[in-house]
Amino acid sequence: MRHMLRTFLYSFGLLTAFQANVLAQPKSHVFDQLVLSEDFYSEGACLADINADGHTDVVSGPYWYAGPEFRIRHAYAPERRFSIKGYSDHFFTFAEDFNNDGQVDLLTIPIPGLNSYWFENPGKPGVNWKKYLVLDDVGNESPTLTDLTGDGQTELVCCRGGTIGYASRDADDSTAPWKFTPISDNRGFGRFTHGLGVGDLNDDGRNDILERSGWWEQPEKQGSLFQFHSFPFAQSGGAQIFAYDFDGDGDNDVISSQNAHGFGLTWFERRGNSSDVAFIPHPILTDKPEDNLYGLSISQMHAVTLADVDGDGIKDVITGKRYWAHGGGDPGAQRLPVLYWFRTVRNVNGVEFQPRLISKRCGVGTQITVGDATGNGLDDILIGNKLGTFLLQHKTTAVTGKEFVDAVPAKAKALAHTPGTNHFASHVRETDPLTPSDEQKTFVLPQGFEIQLVASEPDIAKPMNMAFDRRGRLWVSSSSEYPIAAPADRKATDTINILEDTNGDGRADIIKTFADDLNIPMGLYPYKDGVVCFSIPNIWFLRDTDGDDRVDKREKLYGPFDTTRDTHGMCNAFTRGLDGWLYACHGFNNQSTVAGADGNEVVMHSGNTFRFKLDGSRIEHFTHGQVNPFGMAIDQNGDCFSADCHTKPISLLLRGGYHDSFGKPHDGLGYIPNVMEHLHGSTAIGGIALGEATNFPDVYRNSSFGGNVATSRINRNSLIRTGSTIKAQEEPDFLISGDPWFRPADLQVAPDGSLYVTDFYNRVIGHYEVKLDDPRRDRSRGRIWRIVYKGSDARRDHSPSAISSPTQSPVSLTTASLEQLIEQLDSRLKTKTDLTFEAIVQRFGKSAEANGRLNAQHTSARVRAASLWLLFRCDRLRADDVAKAIKDKSALVRTHTFRILAEMAEAPSDIEQWLATGLKDDDALTKRAAAMASASHNSDELIDALLDAYNASPKNDVHLRHAIRMALRNHLQSEIVFSRVASRDFPSSDVQLIGSLCMSLKTPTAGEFVAAHIEQLAGTDHDQLAKYIKFAVGYVTRDTISTLAQTALDRFGDDLDFQLTLLTAVKNGLSQRGVAHPESVRAWATVVAEKLLDINQSGNPPDDDVEPLSWTQIQYRDASSQVDSWTVSHTRKSADGMMATPLWSSFPRGERRTGIYRSAPFLLPDEFSFFLAGHDGFPDKPLQQKNYVEVRDALSREVLERWSPHRNDTAQQIKWKTRDVAGRQVFIELVDGNADSAYAWLAVGRFSVEALNPSHRSENRRKGAELAAAFKLDQFRNAIGKVALKTLTDPISVRVLAAALSQMTSHADARMNALAESTSIVGLNILQRREMVQALMNDQSAAVPALLLKAMLSASTTEQRRVAEVLASDSGGAALLVQLAEAGRLSARLLKYPQIEPKLLAAADDPLRKRITALTSRMPDESENLIELIASRRQDHSSGPGDRELGTKLFARACATCHQIAGLGKKVGPNLDGIGNRGLDRLVEDILAPNRNVDVAFRTSTIVTDQGRVLNGLIKRTEGARMVLVDSKGEEISVATDTINQNVLSNLSPMPANFGETLSEEQFRHLIAYLLSLRSS
Repeated sequence: MRHMLRTFLYSFGLLTAFQANVLAQPKSHVFDQLVLSEDFYSEGACLADINADGHTDVVSGPYWYAGPEFRIRHAYAPERRFSIKGYSDHFFTFAEDFNNDGQVDLLTIPIPGLNSYWFENPGKPGVNWKKYLVLDDVGNESPTLTDLTGDGQTELVCCRGGTIGYASRDADDSTAPWKFTPISDNRGFGRFTHGLGVGDLNDDGRNDILERSGWWEQPEKQGSLFQFHSFPFAQSGGAQIFAYDFDGDGDNDVISSQNAHGFGLTWFERRGNSSDVAFIPHPILTDKPEDNLYGLSISQMHAVTLADVDGDGIKDVITGKRYWAHGGGDPGAQRLPVLYWFRTVRNVNGVEFQPRLISKRCGVGTQITVGDATGNGLDDILIGNKLGTFLLQHKTTAVTGKEFVDAVPAKAKALAHTPGTNHFASHVRETDPLTPSDEQKTFVLPQGFEIQLVASEPDIAKPMNMAFDRRGRLWVSSSSEYPIAAPADRKATDTINILEDTNGDGRADIIKTFADDLNIPMGLYPYKDGVVCFSIPNIWFLRDTDGDDRVDKREKLYGPFDTTRDTHGMCNAFTRGLDGWLYACHGFNNQSTVAGADGNEVVMHSGNTFRFKLDGSRIEHFTHGQVNPFGMAIDQNGDCFSADCHTKPISLLLRGGYHDSFGKPHDGLGYIPNVMEHLHGSTAIGGIALGEATNFPDVYRNSSFGGNVATSRINRNSLIRTGSTIKAQEEPDFLISGDPWFRPADLQVAPDGSLYVTDFYNRVIGHYEVKLDDPRRDRSRGRIWRIVYKGSDARRDHSPSAISSPTQSPVSLTTASLEQLIEQLDSRLKTKTDLTFEAIVQRFGKSAEANGRLNAQHTSARVRAASLWLLFRCDRLRADDVAKAIKDKSALVRTHTFRILAEMAEAPSDIEQWLATGLKDDDALTKRAAAMASASHNSDELIDALLDAYNASPKNDVHLRHAIRMALRNHLQSEIVFSRVASRDFPSSDVQLIGSLCMSLKTPTAGEFVAAHIEQLAGTDHDQLAKYIKFAVGYVTRDTISTLAQTALDRFGDDLDFQLTLLTAVKNGLSQRGVAHPESVRAWATVVAEKLLDINQSGNPPDDDVEPLSWTQIQYRDASSQVDSWTVSHTRKSADGMMATPLWSSFPRGERRTGIYRSAPFLLPDEFSFFLAGHDGFPDKPLQQKNYVEVRDALSREVLERWSPHRNDTAQQIKWKTRDVAGRQVFIELVDGNADSAYAWLAVGRFSVEALNPSHRSENRRKGAELAAAFKLDQFRNAIGKVALKTLTDPISVRVLAAALSQMTSHADARMNALAESTSIVGLNILQRREMVQALMNDQSAAVPALLLKAMLSASTTEQRRVAEVLASDSGGAALLVQLAEAGRLSARLLKYPQIEPKLLAAADDPLRKRITALTSRMPDESENLIELIASRRQDHSSGPGDRELGTKLFARACATCHQIAGLGKKVGPNLDGIGNRGLDRLVEDILAPNRNVDVAFRTSTIVTDQGRVLNGLIKRTEGARMVLVDSKGEEISVATDTINQNVLSNLSPMPANFGETLSEEQFRHLIAYLLSLRSS
């Protein structure tokens, strides 16, 4: 049979002769993955016999691993572990004897562009390896060490100084730097250039160099430049490029990844002869799985190599996904880090590359090394990357011919690997649910781990929280009600279940319902004869008094908690501390006020953590802030961590501290410093577990694990301590699911050290992304998983025998003796020790005193610390116990001792001495615990010790410093204590510290301290000083305020911006107290306002100055862009020789920032010029069309001209003869949309229109006007008015100046303020703005209604809304607002806006409310589609304006039946002469939503005749006894007046509501272009 198959395939040309021979004895090729390390040391690794023992060793990062076992590693270079967000010092490693001493040396290349060294092998252990410089700049991300020149010596091929070339060693001095020889001219090849390879492409026997854009032919004469042949081997930078004869036709083809940070792998078939070479691309992989026969698509193939894997004489391809190259910022970054080999198969159809999966959790780095590491004659594969170091050991197994053929992967269009794809992008998953067994198959875990199903539907519903009891049973709260609480009129369906695994296989074989009729239960804690849990709206103690595992008694402990606003998170993550408190998280949005039996009340507004006694006696606030904490864990040191949705997956909780919570204020000390600054691709976080409590390998010992319900993963971070400060370093995800429904909501470590995960299995996880009652929410499926480390000989970083196991057999916590239980406290398995500890307390209580005191001297620090807590919990801790414990040799014991002191309600007499000792402890964490204990025991005597501890603490130990500041704050809260302290003479460092604490004290003494030391505090940054002054002003006397004002004026008289900041701070501080401005402050404000307004001695602005135009920073088109990317730069020179050119520039604030800088409108002159510098993409790429300068029509927003940068750092002049567009009102946009890291900036200036050039005058005058208005400096009113009249073309400036005028009028009411707001309406002409400003200058409130009636004709809905919000502020404004709506000048729909309606109704009297009702009750509906269409049409026109001529014809055909322009058309609707002045926004609304703004004169009437005839139209006139209407088609209808029964005037326009929708997108653009051209002067 096998012979027949071989003969058949060979006869039809499907196999080569060699392949046919291989098939005669077919073998399967598999790879066993050996884990050498899961730490990130390198992006490349190599194989060599380093110690000359005949065994191949592995080199990765700074280590070499001794073969053949690879368990022992030795450092040859400085040891350093890297963050996966960063980069290694070892991108490439090559092994060779560089000094010919018989020992294998090592050459390492770091991140491109830096120094490369070779390390000399000393030949014996324990001796340092010397290093020697190879090259000071190794560029390109795929350099290679090979014999390029054919001289028998290897060269380092790379980029340097803009060229490609090679570095060769000094033949006479191996320690000398290598010599670089360029083979190309300078083409700008940079350090991060991608794509490089070496091979003979033209059959001349000499190696050529291949790169992204072509190949360089090596000449016959060495030393000459190579000849370049252009061909795009990669789209935007590949990796290693190979020349190899894939199709077997005798010439070398090429293979290259297309984008090392994107997608694509292509082989290029060579055709033609050596003098006429052509390459035909054949994609192997793209970004579309359907393009591959096997549904495969791999991103970031940053390393590629060739090897004959199957021994058929044809090289195969090995590649995979580089993991986390740019910290998750690349396309496909979240996809599985796969490693594949592609079997090269030649057949009648050409060449096929059959993918064979090697690993789902390995991937590649930047270098793949192939070699026989195991000595079995087969090529193994070595990978070093951010996942770790992996040796893929190659082995074969004999198979039958059929098995060989069957092993060929099945062809499929379906996606081969789903993780990280679009299947996980939607809040509502589009895939179908999987069975538990099928879901289990999708999980990817590190080597040696196994995931087991504990329980699933129908035995449990949607699991929420978990906890273990003393019998090792798992208690689970589950809900089918979530997210809508069960109503009071029916029984709730939620439960708490007890799960028990009696045979140790991981699966729960006994599942009992302990309690039902629960309402979205979450947090739970098994306690005594039942469980303490939350179920809406209370925390309950559910008891089983008869021992049948069913609740028979329910006791309310605390509540009710607020559940009216949300059910999101609620009270969850109940976690018992050694102190006896039960700690918990308070969920999202709700505002709970809860008290214990002692009356102590806790108020929590969203977020927060709290703790409570289990007997209902007391509840306390623990920390403030966060948004939706869901998950908590306490480590062996007593540090408490929470996981929070919307802020950070890991936060350190310090009692009484504050965390960020959607911008809510902190306590004045600042937020507790963050543990982590990164996220994990979402803010949907559920649960936290600590690796130190597991029995996992040591690499996970300092890890935290967190459920990510949005990405369907379990994330991992390393918790790295600097002193007492904890920082989370991102690590590769621990678990990756291929099922988008996987929702890990809670994580708990079991007593045996395994990790349990609740799977809230669901299509929908977003709480507000869809409606709460969306039927797509799954309410029946739920799973619980158990992740256990089984041990694996394939892990060389962890011995199979090193799996943590107790030193003695586990004992029953319900029956064991006290001595047995105490011995069980000596374990790293914290869940077990916590349960054991509570068992001792509950079972033995005070009778355990003798054992507790005896074991306070135990050899185990864990036992000693637990014994101290046991004595404390039993109220048997004595002073001599503490005195001994604070001197314990173990920092763990000392730390817990001070945590105990923090919990003491009554302070022992020696506590000050103990705390002072702790504040000097050598261990930073002990010191932090002592500081937190000091915060609970206030004393004058500790202030100096705390100050000394703070000054001695390293600045990077931010958690220690914050704890000390909290303690000092608590001590100084006493006015008596602070008064005594404030009288002392402090060094400057202490003044700075105490000054910062004053901000949190908010007492008169604190204010006086700040004022008294303002000179010393003035050395801080300006923002902080402004806060100090604002704070002090809120508490000190008027005399002190005057002193502060004079100090600020003397110290910062030349810094107007800072003085303005200080004055604002003073004003706010006085306003909070309700105190009038002292004369000294008014005098100070007068001086600053005069300078800002730049007025002359007569009090007027200079007549001959050019008033600068304002500029506005706006967001670029993508939502991630910044709005502060532009600033003034003076570092560039101009092409005409001008140095330090003042330019608007996007360079200083970072090239990755994007944003648009838009000028105020101005009149376009006949000639317009400016200078432009900058770039729009890398020099070797085409312009990206993302960075440019453009001129737009101010009303239509039509782009009149656009210029791209000349790719020059020197500003070049741009000149433009404006011709037919001269005289238009236009604005300039400086657009920086290129977010690249380099060559992505603009700098623009020296405009021929002087008012556009960088100047602070306009901004200063706006600030001066605002200052004058704020302090009621009426003497500047005339000057402000005159400045406003000079800026009428600048809507931004005139609005600010007008607002200042309105506040200075005698009628500073809503109407005057609304008039000021209206000056910024884009469609206004200069005359209208002048009339408005003059009315404000002259205090003419009577003119306001007429001015607003006219202005609203040009206002868009957005502009109308701004005016309406102002008008609704008082009764007079409210009446005018309704009047405008009744007149059809302003959309009545605005009266219902949420920001307007409440204010309007509050300001209106009963008659006005009736008018409002009459207006709003008859409003036609506006669909969401219409609103979207309006936005879309605006954007369409801005992107590409239409043709005016075509618009003219369209108007004549479709609009002239009702409207007249220049005397042409019918006079049915409004005359449209000059309508272009309304601007784009208003015109689009008028066409698409004609019923928004309908003048009274043009509202339709509905007429019903006595014969029942109903007519609708616009009443035009009455002719004798007949009334004439005009319908929507422009045709007249005559009706006898005596036949009319009803005549109802509506709010509707006669224009068809769907008129705009009848126009195509193109027709609409043409019509708008025509209408915008109709402008009146």
